[in-house]
Amino acid sequence: MRQTLAKNYEARIILGGKLKGYVGRYPGIVEEALETIIRDKALYIVGGFGGAARAVYEAIVIPSGQTPLREAWQDHCRDEKVHEMHASYLDLAKQLNLGFSLDHEAMLELFKDFGPKKLSEKNKLTAAENKRLAYSQDVHEILAILVRGLNQLHVDLAAQKGAVAQSVEAHTAKPPVVGSKQISPEICLTANANEMLQSPPYGPRS
Repeated sequence: MRQTLAKNYEARIILGGKLKGYVGRYPGIVEEALETIIRDKALYIVGGFGGAARAVYEAIVIPSGQTPLREAWQDHCRDEKVHEMHASYLDLAKQLNLGFSLDHEAMLELFKDFGPKKLSEKNKLTAAENKRLAYSQDVHEILAILVRGLNQLHVDLAAQKGAVAQSVEAHTAKPPVVGSKQISPEICLTANANEMLQSPPYGPRS
């Protein structure tokens, strides 16, 4: 479900969340943040009330050392039942061919590589605004920062979609002719759109 949500939405806001006593491969809020980053979407971290959200922010902005997320994981894994649960989880994922893995260090490395610069690049907030969002408990300030970031994200996404639409329209304004047969505009639209969406800045970069 978390993977599907991350795939279908452009932004995610995380708040609170527990770091102990959870069932699954990672704490729920942490896994939501992870899936959002993997899918290159905007992440807004409301961390002023602590919990997993704050731990995610600190894992992103603190380049190394003993972060709260690492400490919580080490404490969580002291319970022998947790190891049994992890083994069962991975076995079930393998049987169902889900492609899930359980690698806490790799997750922490991904957060570190994402870093505060990429966080700002994706959610359209400055480093200072993201820090305030991560530590503030003022509801009005939190809402103001979220609205600012989401509004700018909406503007940027609309501009990107508009650029794609204009380029596709330019390519399909005059349907090409092969011999005496005119090619359908719909075919050209699909071909040009697919080509564009596979190229920067809309698709994969080399």
